[in-house]
Amino acid sequence: MVICIITGLLFILVGWLIWKKKKLKLIAGYDEKQYKGDKNKLARVMGIYSITLGVIIIIFPFLMEYLGDWSSWILIGIIVFLTLFTLIRVYFK
Repeated sequence: MVICIITGLLFILVGWLIWKKKKLKLIAGYDEKQYKGDKNKLARVMGIYSITLGVIIIIFPFLMEYLGDWSSWILIGIIVFLTLFTLIRVYFK
């Protein structure tokens, strides 16, 4: 439980740095020379994505304890949907 909380807080911190401080180098695979899109939009979308993942990671052990193991499948589904939605939003708009 402690590991999930620490990991979630790190995701939230990284998301805040990407979104508000525009630290785009924290995004895996980001290359400033090759990226042609709007960098402010990329920072916002990826920052919100990281913060949302951080919150899900923090909530994860509590839901598993109180709702059972099946809740992990719901959270995994949410993470997969969120990841696909973010990728489509960044690369196709």
